[in-house]
Amino acid sequence: MIRVVRDVEELLRTAVLLYHMVAPELSPSAHDWLASRWQAAARKQWVVLRTKWQQNIVQQQREQAALRDMRKQAQQQGYASDSKLVKVYRSVQYVCQLMQEDLSFALALKNLDGLLPATPELPQATAEFYCQQFLSILRITLRWYPPLLPTEPAVDLLVSVARMQTYLEVSSLNHDGQQRAHLDALELFRPHVNTWIAATQHRLIEQCAALQLVPGQPGPPGANNGGRPKPAAALLLGSVPGAAAPLVTTMLDSAERELGLGRHGSTPT
Repeated sequence: MIRVVRDVEELLRTAVLLYHMVAPELSPSAHDWLASRWQAAARKQWVVLRTKWQQNIVQQQREQAALRDMRKQAQQQGYASDSKLVKVYRSVQYVCQLMQEDLSFALALKNLDGLLPATPELPQATAEFYCQQFLSILRITLRWYPPLLPTEPAVDLLVSVARMQTYLEVSSLNHDGQQRAHLDALELFRPHVNTWIAATQHRLIEQCAALQLVPGQPGPPGANNGGRPKPAAALLLGSVPGAAAPLVTTMLDSAERELGLGRHGSTPT
């Protein structure tokens, strides 16, 4: 990348020198003219990025062609199969990677002494256009392929978008919240995360209710447990003094597994 930066630096120095020579003649529109050049450059570079993205998708399809019959699953409840979701989510993660590479390149050019004018800034113009295009891709992806569970691909996608947001903020490239180019991972994934939480809550409630009905397990006060009512104190303390009731221990283990589901992205059983 250093060599590429140096090659581009030589070309830009000549171009910027010419710009400074004619800028007085362009005033007061010189600033707007240069800003339009940065925007045009961002659009052209996005075409290159999109081509790389599409080539990556084609390559993935070729690599998985031999396993297509094994990986192919019938769609259930109108949602895409797991294998399809994996490919789609990974392709969006690849866009994040390409965006960060291009923005890092723009920042490297900006930091070269005396190369580019202070304003308008190339990285900001590039980030604005890139984020607008990326948000369009991400919203369509989440609408057509919603992450119904915190599976590993879904969690990886969320983490990639969050890291992209962090990169933009650390680099002072994330735009104001009112602008179209503003990237907010929490806001984008909030409905899906809420769905994950609600599903987890429902599973835990169902499991707790089922445990209360199993013979030998603590049930509601006065409930028949193996033919004998279980004392209310035993519901809280269990049969061993100082120990937690079996229901409490079991539910704590279940809650821990559910929390691990979000961390590791495994599918619940």
